[in-house]
Parts: sequence; C-alpha cells; structure tokens
Amino acid sequence: MKKIALAISTILIFSAFTFIHVDTYKANIKTSNLVWHAEKLSAKHFGKIQLKSGELRINCDGRLVGAKFVINMRSITNQDIESKQYKAMLVDDLKSSRFFDVEKYPEAIFELLRSTPLGNNKFNLLGQLNIKGKLAPVNIPLELKYKDNGKVLAVGECSFDRTKYGLKYGSNSFFDNLGDEAISDIIRLEFEIELEK
Repeated sequence: MKKIALAISTILIFSAFTFIHVDTYKANIKTSNLVWHAEKLSAKHFGKIQLKSGELRINCDGRLVGAKFVINMRSITNQDIESKQYKAMLVDDLKSSRFFDVEKYPEAIFELLRSTPLGNNKFNLLGQLNIKGKLAPVNIPLELKYKDNGKVLAVGECSFDRTKYGLKYGSNSFFDNLGDEAISDIIRLEFEIELEK
C-alpha cells in the first residue's frame, strides 16, 4: 500500500513539473512589411517602417502565448508623395520632437499581455505599446498563416491613439481652430511579419 502511495505521489510530482512545449519564432526583418497610415481633413498619407526585432511564442496547441516586437522609428519613410521636397518635409516632421522624436526615442515596443483565440488561427491580442517612453494598452486582431516551408506569417492591423503617447501636435482633442490642418488622433499600422524557428 505504501509503495502504491509512493508511486502515485511520484507521478503527481513529475506531472506538476511537466511543461507544455513552446516554439519560438523569430521575425525576418528583411521580408516583413509594416505600413503606417495617418490622415488629416485635407490629406491622407502612408509609408513604411521597419522592424528591428521580433518574436512570437506558440505552444503545441497552436496558442499564442508570447510576443514582442521592436520597431525602428528612425526608418520611417513616405510612399505616397511624389515631390522629393515635400516627401522629405513630411518624414522630417514625423521624426522631429513634434511627433516621434526618433533621436531621443529610436524604438517603439509592443509586448503581449494576453491573447484570445478566435478560431482558424486568428487571435485578439491585448498588448502594451511603448512609444516615446509612454505605455498604453492596444488591441490587435491577428491571423497566423502557416507556410509549407515551416515559416509563419503574422498578419494584422494595429490602430492606436497617438495622443496617449504624448503626440498631441495638430490634434483637435487639444487645440481649437485647426480647420483643415487638424490631424487625426488615430494612426493605423498594417503588418505582415514573416517568422521562422
């Protein structure tokens, strides 16, 4: 009887220390694609920005259990303005202290807090976004697309209120009489990130 009790206790102890297998996928910053969208009443603009690093952690059940992405804020470009002069003016403005102040804050960081499975490899992510040293929660719908070569595509869109990170310039929420020069508080970031083990 004592031997049986000892065997059961041993099994329970080892079961308590059994970990669910988790795979870590690293982002390929060269093949990943991030596109920002911003607008004001008189114009809409979009451009690209690059990842500096990124990873997803997925357990054996296909559950997304961890994520961290670092964005290189110095890499901001514009894709819609034809004039080189006005393109440079917009990019310089975005990089300046009026907006992202990239010399002082060269990185923006997203870290996963919780993921909710929606079925068919789709998730709703609750995460924490750090821009200019300020933290605020964001919700991101994301889909994982598994490729035959073992790689994974993380596809989705992040929309966030820039004023929560101190980017108040040109915001109707803080300034009056801006007219057509008022800039939307919402910035969208579309992404297609390729990852591999």
